[in-house]
Amino acid sequence: MTPETEAEPEFAEMVRTLIANTGLSLSSLSQSAGIPLVTLSRIRGGRSVPNEKVTRALAEAIGLGEASTDELLEMRDRALRSGEPSRGRRHNPRRNFVPRFGQPDPIRASGPADLQEALRAVHVWAGSPSLRKLERASDGMLRRSTISDMLNGKNARLPEYDRYLTFLIVCGMDQASMDVWVYTWRRLLALEKGPQISSWMGGMSPASVR
Repeated sequence: MTPETEAEPEFAEMVRTLIANTGLSLSSLSQSAGIPLVTLSRIRGGRSVPNEKVTRALAEAIGLGEASTDELLEMRDRALRSGEPSRGRRHNPRRNFVPRFGQPDPIRASGPADLQEALRAVHVWAGSPSLRKLERASDGMLRRSTISDMLNGKNARLPEYDRYLTFLIVCGMDQASMDVWVYTWRRLLALEKGPQISSWMGGMSPASVR
């Protein structure tokens, strides 16, 4: 990957269209393609142009034929040659939101209310960006009302998985930091489902739930 290279609109828009047409969530596509969620989010948002290997993996996961894959690769090559900043959404949360404290750790969360408090800590850690900035940085995957409910909803509940991950990504969490957050979310979901389910979760560790 070349994370400093921002995608030309043609390539980024094509990727967004192809992903939308699959009907898959970003996390499901990430697993299917073997591409880290953070990387896939950056490609989709026009903030990074992938190398050929990643582009082919994405094309295969989406189900493109040989001709369509070649067309996507040509768009990628044009994006690399252009060197032009994307005129679409290109908000880099790491550039905009400067961490102010040590990175929050959700591992002690025993329920949705605790996780909500941990997410509020992430928001502060990210520099307390406005809901509008977070919405824009998410490339349309999060709405301000959704973020507000996630952080301040009176009846705390486990957030929807993809939106939860997207919030963490736009706040600046890298792939290595996501394991404990994924583990915590899945553990709390299992607890909600009852002891028969949660009893099977005892052997889980953060490294095993990517």
